[in-house]
Amino acid sequence: MKKGVNDEFDDSNQRFIIKNYNKKILIYFILFIVVLLGILYYFGLFSKECEDNVCFNQALQQCKPIDYVKHTNNNVYFYRIYRSFGEDCSVKVTLVSVSPGSNRDIKDLLEGKSMKCSIPKSLLQDRNLDELENSLEYCHGELKEGIYELIIKRLYGYVIGNLNEIIESVNK
Repeated sequence: MKKGVNDEFDDSNQRFIIKNYNKKILIYFILFIVVLLGILYYFGLFSKECEDNVCFNQALQQCKPIDYVKHTNNNVYFYRIYRSFGEDCSVKVTLVSVSPGSNRDIKDLLEGKSMKCSIPKSLLQDRNLDELENSLEYCHGELKEGIYELIIKRLYGYVIGNLNEIIESVNK
């Protein structure tokens, strides 16, 4: 059987449709990858690292995604600022390691623990890292719970240690 003119037209038309279809899929795939990378960048998956307090404080005031490792009194803290929408800035604080020779209770309660803080952006305009460390009311997580548990243990020890003095002052 001979192929007619219509049969040849149908074959070339199908090849043309398939080529266009493949091009559209490729274009959509590339567009999807670009949009996905943009979203990941925007939400801070590709965050920068700061080397000092000045860099971190600038990022904190602008609520820019950043990672920062801080060494204080031989304790190692890891801070991560997440890109935030709305009124609050999200900061994750992790106590990576406590100083060598620290009390076993401190090590057990705090080391390796994290807390996430949602701090109003309006407060960040005039705060720096040192003031952020005293903002527990905006935080939640195991690190905050460990800090409070440590405070309670110390207060309990203080009260028990000074119980005689407390009883004497009450009796007077």
